[in-house]
Amino acid sequence: MMTKSFNAREKTLLVVLAVLLLAALYYFAVFQPTQNTISAAQLELDELETLLIEEEADAAQLQKMQEALLEISGTPVAETITPSYDNFQNLLAQLNSALSGANDYKLNFQDPEITGGIAKRSLQLVFYASDYAAARRILNELYSSPYRCDITAVTVSPAESGVADMQSVPVSATVSIVYYELYNNK
Repeated sequence: MMTKSFNAREKTLLVVLAVLLLAALYYFAVFQPTQNTISAAQLELDELETLLIEEEADAAQLQKMQEALLEISGTPVAETITPSYDNFQNLLAQLNSALSGANDYKLNFQDPEITGGIAKRSLQLVFYASDYAAARRILNELYSSPYRCDITAVTVSPAESGVADMQSVPVSATVSIVYYELYNNK
């Protein structure tokens, strides 16, 4: 067995080498990963702050538009939601409520058309009302639906032929509506 005793200079160099190795280990194992994590978190914070500023600007613009609509129409604009796909039961309940003032009605739904993340549910609706005012109330309820929709066509005509004044006679109405739902194809 060989035994070597180190002199003071060699011991000093070994201590300096050990300190350098510990410093390098600390730098590469602790300091550098911590700095990378802090930098990534700062970048994410900057992105989120930018997104927050954009969302606040959008909210301010929406508020201005709602105030302008309120000023023009004199009535507050009802907010609608875009429900998740398949909102059919809730939609039927809302339609049943809106059509409660109708004498009779027929619903004809098309199969949903899915494009991207949106499902479009088309509806052809025919209803009969006691007079024009009742038909208008029903149309207003359909228009102010809590679910996002687009009324694409409306036709109101007297239920009896040859009548010129629709104010006091039964009327029939044909309405085309497209309801929108969020479609998540997970």
